[in-house]
Amino acid sequence: ALESWRPENYAFSFNPDEVGAPFSAPSLILGGRQDTIAGYRDAWMSVERFPRATFAVLDGCGHFIAPAKRDLFRSLIIDWLDRMELDSGE
Repeated sequence: ALESWRPENYAFSFNPDEVGAPFSAPSLILGGRQDTIAGYRDAWMSVERFPRATFAVLDGCGHFIAPAKRDLFRSLIIDWLDRMELDSGE
């Protein structure tokens, strides 16, 4: 079971730095400051690929952001959903 947690088991089948045009829809990219599984620094490297993204690195939580920062997580999700709704013209 522990072998499934090797980093190579979670690699993309493509180079994410060579993906086409930037993603132009509202986006939300969250990271936990104390995340020892995925980290948070690599997400910021893609800031130009997501021109309408909200990026947030939350202190005091690791990989499982929702239970650690429930209210803040909920607020960020609601904001993202609101932006998606506005973007769709509804």
